[in-house]
Amino acid sequence: QQQQLSPPKSGEMVGGLPCFVTVLVCLASLGDAFVPPKDAATTVEQIGLNYDASVSKMVVTFASFGTSETTAECWYGTSPDNLTETVSATGQTYTLKDYTSPMLFKATLDGLESGNKVYYYTVGSEALGYSKVTPFKSHPGVGTEGVTFHVYGDIGQTNNSLNTFLEVVENEEGLTGPSGGIVSMGDLSYANGDEPRWDTFGQMRQVATDHIPMLTTLGNHEWFDDQAKQFT
Repeated sequence: QQQQLSPPKSGEMVGGLPCFVTVLVCLASLGDAFVPPKDAATTVEQIGLNYDASVSKMVVTFASFGTSETTAECWYGTSPDNLTETVSATGQTYTLKDYTSPMLFKATLDGLESGNKVYYYTVGSEALGYSKVTPFKSHPGVGTEGVTFHVYGDIGQTNNSLNTFLEVVENEEGLTGPSGGIVSMGDLSYANGDEPRWDTFGQMRQVATDHIPMLTTLGNHEWFDDQAKQFT
């Protein structure tokens, strides 16, 4: 029997989606590079990257508990000390039965050069605090050959689940060719109607998804039956 995992707390390193469809417009680049406060407290968590339909874009989602703020931002650039581009992030919550989600934010980074070019980013605001500056690789490019994808399914939330994400991180770091990110075959959190488990899953998977884009399909445990309301 697998031991249930106590997920990482916000900002904690462990050795390193419901889907939202809001489209955000990239703001103009500002002249001065943004430098987030070092070692400052932050409420930003559950960070995840996802490819957009355009290879020049990258979607980032994140969450924050205990805030009514509905706007935040993402700063990004080509080096950790040169975050010169910024986009707005818009947040919203959802309520199901007696559960209300944290504020769930989404931003779309634009103007990226494909081909696994390395960029750096941080998300948050003065009110929320900012995430640590983290690198990520852009889209490998359409028609690129020899792309490696990290594929898994039925991940759940156990110590084995965390070990799987850590193995993905290790494998990603060892790649010598282009990376296509993570592909999940579904059955993610196994929340099965227990909505807070989506939050603990988001906290756990951040060890990989804050720097490796993840795409997912729906499994039967993500299916919501309007009649029986068995899963969400």
